[in-house]
Amino acid sequence: MAEDGRPIRLEPAGTAERKDWDHKCSRSASLLESFYHAVHGVKVALKGQRNLRIHFLITPCVLVLAYLLQVEAWGYALLLLSIGLVITAELINTAIEHMVDIQAGYRYHLSARYAKDTAAAAVMLSALTAVLVGVAVFMPRIIALVSAAK
Repeated sequence: MAEDGRPIRLEPAGTAERKDWDHKCSRSASLLESFYHAVHGVKVALKGQRNLRIHFLITPCVLVLAYLLQVEAWGYALLLLSIGLVITAELINTAIEHMVDIQAGYRYHLSARYAKDTAAAAVMLSALTAVLVGVAVFMPRIIALVSAAK
């Protein structure tokens, strides 16, 4: 115990500089701190969520394909909005899963399952929407390329 009666926490080596940021439960004091937490959240999600890693791997492939097919600015905008929608939905799903697990005490509860399944459905629908946007943007160009090759 510290002199003021609070328990002493032993921190892993190298975390002393960020102790205040890593362990507080209040609002971020600065914009820099907000970005630190946001980047940390992406790292945590990427580490634990296979589907998010897949989305992050597909993103550059889609953008390279758009470049190679010479997609117009509006097509890029639709693709980027779709990619952002899917990744945002996946991050929200991950946050919901963490909160539900905490609330359910890491045990099975039917309501917890419903919450997780519903959040996963949001990700699935956003991904299907992104696929439809990809088809709408890429299909005319691919058809034109195939027709020109004949």
